[in-house]
Amino acid sequence: GGEKRKPAEELQALLGQGVFLDLLRWKAGSDTVEDGYVSAERVMVGGQGATAHGELQDGVWTLVLTRALHSDKPGDISIEPGKLYTVGFALHDDYTNARFHHVSLDYKLGLDNPQATINAVQVALAAPVPVAPASEPVVADAKPAFDEFNAKDVMRTCAPCHGEFGQGGGRGIYPRLAGLHPDYLTDQLHKFKSRERENIPMIPFANDREMPESDIRDITRYLAGIKLKTKLDESDAADGLDRLLAAKKIMHIERYDGDAEKGRALYADACASCHGKTGEGRAKKPPLAGQYSEYLLQQIADFKKNRRQHDDVDLLFTQRPAQEIDDILAYLSSLSPS
Repeated sequence: GGEKRKPAEELQALLGQGVFLDLLRWKAGSDTVEDGYVSAERVMVGGQGATAHGELQDGVWTLVLTRALHSDKPGDISIEPGKLYTVGFALHDDYTNARFHHVSLDYKLGLDNPQATINAVQVALAAPVPVAPASEPVVADAKPAFDEFNAKDVMRTCAPCHGEFGQGGGRGIYPRLAGLHPDYLTDQLHKFKSRERENIPMIPFANDREMPESDIRDITRYLAGIKLKTKLDESDAADGLDRLLAAKKIMHIERYDGDAEKGRALYADACASCHGKTGEGRAKKPPLAGQYSEYLLQQIADFKKNRRQHDDVDLLFTQRPAQEIDDILAYLSSLSPS
């Protein structure tokens, strides 16, 4: 393509107009960073400069590149609030049998721009939490930070069984995960990894290679933030396709056959102290409201066969008549997801 190259004057004019690729490159081997640009060719000099810090921990690379938002140097793009910038990431490994090269160019970066895929926003420092009397404890509602983009990538592995939005599936074979507390989800994933909780479908995924701690942190917090409706309402899109997509986020629990009123009393006596008055769950005690009855029944069977751990199995499950279990499930199936 040398004969198609634009004249030097035209290339210089395009550079002045911002028609080029701003490029930052960090080399892991030498721990050096370069600031340049790509126009008709790659030029790795002349930018304002940048700093970088890379770290390999538990098989995961973390790289932090730092540069000023504004620059008047040739080949540098200034980042301004409200605008969108296409950004890409390239990974190179020159020490394999065949050169490994992965490039992604489908992200939009913005400052205070909700249309951006990666949107940096300025947030005010939170006001101090007021001190309440001992009888009225204050619970902080802070959500731990996580990588949403990585969480959605991990979710692609979970979705075939647990649904695109963590709504579960297989008529109760695969449980609802959406809205469950991240501490509970984390605890269960650790038990899958250690084989303390055995589950054949999870074996290929529950290991350090496929599920490092960073993935556990991201996916549990992502799932915890998903809230599922129990029915479509007037606020949902009127368009047929949009309503179909909205329907995928509906959590529908079929009524279980039993006496729900008797089940209410039985639940209050045997279950509410751990799982909440209305089955909403606690940090490491999962919600039972909004969970598939078939899944709950299978867990009870696993408790009784010592395949999964639970306190007071004999008292709560083994000695309890099957009809009482049915009544509790009937009551739980009447409740909306927490």
